Amino acid sequence: MNKIKTILLITVLLLLAGCEKYFFFPKQQLFYMPETCANNPENILVDTNDGKLLHGWYFKTKVKNPKGTIFFLHGNSNNISTESVAVMWLVDKGYNLLTFDYRGYGISQGKPDIKGVLQDGLEYTEAVFKDDKIDKRNMVLYGQSLGGAVAAHIARYSPYADKFKVLVLESTFTSWRSIAKEVAASNFFTYIWQYAVTWSIPKEYSSLDNLKSSKIKNTIIIHSKADKLVKFNNGEALYKIAKEPKMLLKDDFSNHAQIISNPRIRKEFLNALDLYLK
Repeated sequence: MNKIKTILLITVLLLLAGCEKYFFFPKQQLFYMPETCANNPENILVDTNDGKLLHGWYFKTKVKNPKGTIFFLHGNSNNISTESVAVMWLVDKGYNLLTFDYRGYGISQGKPDIKGVLQDGLEYTEAVFKDDKIDKRNMVLYGQSLGGAVAAHIARYSPYADKFKVLVLESTFTSWRSIAKEVAASNFFTYIWQYAVTWSIPKEYSSLDNLKSSKIKNTIIIHSKADKLVKFNNGEALYKIAKEPKMLLKDDFSNHAQIISNPRIRKEFLNALDLYLK
């Protein structure tokens, strides 16, 4: 019996050792081509130091005097062709919109892993600030869900972090380990393995630690109390650790990463940007 238990334990640990890759749910297919829409973007391509080509879009607002540029880091699913829809309304409100796909998403090369995706964020940020085509007045770094973890990493480690005027974290988890544990604990079949899953995830790159050392002056946390995937206590913890000036926008009913579709939240968000960008 002890031999069987040992074999089972080794098998489980081997499976869990590679579970980091199960964080990511990329799609390579672009589900719409934006050049067929009213907001025709420019392709922004960036070569990484490890030889990957990252693809992004830059949408220019048609408003005569742009209010700023939103650098949007999307969540875990699909790619920019679906995830950018959540913030496309900002283009009509006078903001340029810049977004890109991490490695393995859309037509960006490579396979996603935590370290690689975070490095993509740093390297794409550097390329943005060296690109004369991009309007860098009133830059806003906006991360949604997984993108929030990338944004918090940029806010701490990028040499260009202090060039952003506002950091926005929407529906963001406090750490990679904590969200792995929460998701495992929420499922009947994986509940028993929640702690083993946690051990298999790097303890580095905590969004809480990164936010504590953020170089971006103003912070906006957006989180729904009804978020079942990344629970509201994550947003509360991030808000608590953020330095002033800061703001917390919340509602009681939106699903994960859908709170920015709430008209009241949109209005409050625009007001917050007007306040912090003046």
